[in-house]
Amino acid sequence: MNEESTLSIGQLADKTGFKASAIRYYESIGVLPVADREAGQRRYGNGMIDRLGMFDAAQRAGFSLDEIGSLFKSSDEGQVSEELRAMATEGLAAAVVGQLGGARAGFGHAEPQRIV
Repeated sequence: MNEESTLSIGQLADKTGFKASAIRYYESIGVLPVADREAGQRRYGNGMIDRLGMFDAAQRAGFSLDEIGSLFKSSDEGQVSEELRAMATEGLAAAVVGQLGGARAGFGHAEPQRIV
């Protein structure tokens, strides 16, 4: 990686809303790939911003860290099994339904309006 295209862990944390300690933890348990090092500092490519966005979406959808790690690993290897594909589809569908249900509940007390 060249210096222009890398972010420090602090910069990555600022851009994604994740704490630097959380990013280090997710690396240590293998959910995120280990960062390249320059002069002893972790350096991340801009693609890690998107990856953490996907990570956040998966967490909100109710995936466990193990499931997220499995999805990322198999995706990185270009081999997403049918089981993982089904798990991801079901999890994301449940999250969307949950979000829609919450939004609908917010409108539940409104009186129907007749359009004339």
